[in-house]
Amino acid sequence: MSHLVNFMSTDTLEGILYANKYYNSGICGFSIPASEHSTITSWGKENESKAYENMLNKYPTGLVACVSDSFDIYNACENIWGEELREQVISRDGVLIIRPDSGNPLEVLSKMFDILWSKFGGRYN
Repeated sequence: MSHLVNFMSTDTLEGILYANKYYNSGICGFSIPASEHSTITSWGKENESKAYENMLNKYPTGLVACVSDSFDIYNACENIWGEELREQVISRDGVLIIRPDSGNPLEVLSKMFDILWSKFGGRYN
């Protein structure tokens, strides 16, 4: 429920139910298309890029989140998202969320951001 103070996307039904019960919040959270480890690993390591491409093809617009650390998050950022699928990512009408679910967040996110910045560019705000 505290996550919903700052973010509207969630798959935690209990948080929405309690926000409604205690704060009369109404609709306060929603889900987005997202992969999970099993939906990536079921394709096998040799088809990891096809699994990601499938997500982009199935959800060509709006937000889509892809867990990308099932095998190697840095390879996924550097080679798959940053090279193989780069043009499809750039040309889609929406935002791709590349999601790491493991490792030390300070280390993993820092290295991911460096890789993705070098592949896609960015701006400070």
